[in-house]
Amino acid sequence: MNRCTNCNYENVPTSTFCERCGTPLVPTSSPLEPTYRASDGTLIPIPPPPPLSSYQHSPVALPQDTSHKRTVGRTILSLFFYLWGVLCLSFGLAILLNPSSTIAVLVFFVSCIVGLVILILLLLFRKYLYLGTRRRLLLEIGLTLIGFLFLIFFVSVLASSSSAQNIAGGSVFVIYGLAAAFIAFW
Repeated sequence: MNRCTNCNYENVPTSTFCERCGTPLVPTSSPLEPTYRASDGTLIPIPPPPPLSSYQHSPVALPQDTSHKRTVGRTILSLFFYLWGVLCLSFGLAILLNPSSTIAVLVFFVSCIVGLVILILLLLFRKYLYLGTRRRLLLEIGLTLIGFLFLIFFVSVLASSSSAQNIAGGSVFVIYGLAAAFIAFW
């Protein structure tokens, strides 16, 4: 420890100036003393810092937290969007297989049950949401409009073939359902 000759304060060994009064702790002839060159080329010592007691402490601005804690309202909104996404995903899978077959009905119910199991895990482990409520709502509305436009486009372009309509419509529903469920808890 370096002891100050002026105030008798014990400073850390690497201190150049006293932490309490600002007195230099090394002789002024020491090569460790910080200096700067004046315009005429002479070395001028840097003045010591003021004592710590003269500093005015201002509160430090912490970075904004971008995650949003899940509240009851946000949870209900997320549940609604997630269940809507799972329902659309299940419906799309059923359309892709063949809407009139019993396998399609079975796939629909199994995918709904798997979606509910994933929902329980999300509710248990996902405590913070990265998107605010407004952004999530706007993304869901925009996603719904885009999905609706794609669905109309594919159905009108593929009006002649029923199986092509099933594949295109089912694909749109599957992609839309996945995206809607993902945005719900993002």
